Amino acid sequence: MATGIRKLSRRIPLVAAPVTALALSAGLVTAPSASALGSSSLSGVDVSSWQHPESAPINWAGVSGDGHHFAVVKATEGIGYVNPHLHEDAGQAAASGLVTGTYHLGRPGENASLQAAEYAAALASVPQTTMPPVLDIEYHDGQSPEQMQAWVREFLDRTQQLTGQTPVIYTNRFFWEEHLGNTTEFADHPLWLAAYQNNPPTQMPGGWTHMSIWQHSETGRVNGVNAPVDLNLFNGTAEQFDQFVTGQPLVPGDFQLPSFGEGDEDLLTQSNVELVGVVLAIAGGLVAADALGVTAGDLGLNPADTEHLVTLVSQLRDSGELPVADLALMAENGEYSIGDLILLLESAQQPGI
Repeated sequence: MATGIRKLSRRIPLVAAPVTALALSAGLVTAPSASALGSSSLSGVDVSSWQHPESAPINWAGVSGDGHHFAVVKATEGIGYVNPHLHEDAGQAAASGLVTGTYHLGRPGENASLQAAEYAAALASVPQTTMPPVLDIEYHDGQSPEQMQAWVREFLDRTQQLTGQTPVIYTNRFFWEEHLGNTTEFADHPLWLAAYQNNPPTQMPGGWTHMSIWQHSETGRVNGVNAPVDLNLFNGTAEQFDQFVTGQPLVPGDFQLPSFGEGDEDLLTQSNVELVGVVLAIAGGLVAADALGVTAGDLGLNPADTEHLVTLVSQLRDSGELPVADLALMAENGEYSIGDLILLLESAQQPGI
């Protein structure tokens, strides 16, 4: 749920074409027709203070009018932070007809039970929300996989005790596999998976057999929001969404997500080994940042997006924020995608939301 890789001026029509804005602008995929998505697909956004540049309000009636069904608002982060826009966003989103929820951005370097208590208190203050609570886990704060598993277990258990609801887990495949040891312990919790690619991901981490929500982009443009916004699809029908909101278990085989065009080449799912190797060489001062542009061009990335990727890596290098250790894990594993690399770099660019 970190911020988008770049701020696009182009508005993406979400009901007709919920694909990554990066992919569209790069010419990587063809925008699908409305029939490719299907009128039954439920889309939604998740927002935080990043969607309020200079404290600008969100016009939630515009978001609802853009074809969205649900909205998830950041409530808390770590210990001691409550989103200053929580009440206005949750209240106005619900008043505009959106099914509304919240999430907590976990910081495993701080006490899990205290974070759960603060999140539960924030939830109690916004009665408009009806979706299950969400743990956003995408930072490890230097904790080992075993420590991460213990932290997640404590947070989920305490949140369930305090709210009476089974929390949803938001994460991405790289983070879960590398920083939680790909544990299957929490597979009974609904999965909200971040995966930036053209077609619905089929490779689930952590023993999950399916995802309940797919976050497919962080660079969407939505009526009423003056910044890039995360785009999501619910993995089921409207009836199943109602069941999901009330915490009822769903049958995995019943889930259906649209494909964004059979036969379309989805470059964001390609291996990122070449790109990661160049980024690590840049981090070590072995090559100039321009070398990344050459490799990205060879892989088929659009020149404009290639230039932006070079700029992003250069900025992270200059600020000392390139996630070298995680990049090394990606290189060692060799099974992660260009979309996974984008997720990692975006999180490093804007830690905390």
